[in-house]
Amino acid sequence: PLARAQVMAAVLRLSSDIHPLYRALWIPGWFAEDANAHAAMQATAASRLRAFYDELEERLAEGRWGAGAPTGFLAYYTGVFLRWSAAVAPEGLGAASEA
Repeated sequence: PLARAQVMAAVLRLSSDIHPLYRALWIPGWFAEDANAHAAMQATAASRLRAFYDELEERLAEGRWGAGAPTGFLAYYTGVFLRWSAAVAPEGLGAASEA
């Protein structure tokens, strides 16, 4: 039960915290119709995403994402975001904290 809860916590983190940041990054009009707010919203989203990727890189290196190394759906869902990470860290994730 603990391992399942840890995996679910990681999946929920991706779906409730990280996924919406990409919507703010790519479709800021979804959250604010005022175009003057879009640049600030995109900058904030990119900054929070870079911080998340720094955290994720550390957790993966330590084997503590979910119940350890991600498997099953968590591995797939994490992979989607790793692919999308080029939008905020085009140099690679190791350079995310330097941006």
